[in-house]
Amino acid sequence: MNSKQAKKLFNKYLDNKCSSDELELLETFLDSYQDGKTILSDYNAENIKVSKEVIWKNIISKIEEKPTQSKSYSFNRYSMMVTFPFWASVLFLLIIQIDAGMPVL
Repeated sequence: MNSKQAKKLFNKYLDNKCSSDELELLETFLDSYQDGKTILSDYNAENIKVSKEVIWKNIISKIEEKPTQSKSYSFNRYSMMVTFPFWASVLFLLIIQIDAGMPVL
């Protein structure tokens, strides 16, 4: 049974025109569909393969468009490597001047 046949049978069920055999068939289809065991005849393996390829191409294009953060991280890391020793040495010189009793600026 494919999805169109199941839909017709379901509409027949909603109108209370469904026989007990049709009801059993519909329940079996819905149960197997929920379990993921039913392969609908509307989709063949080629359509599924093409869909997967389109999805992967879309994912890869989104990944390539996304800017990387490693460039900004490396810039921040190197700027800290340069500025930290500078400010540490300024603080060290200020402490030496204060200990020696020299006027600070």
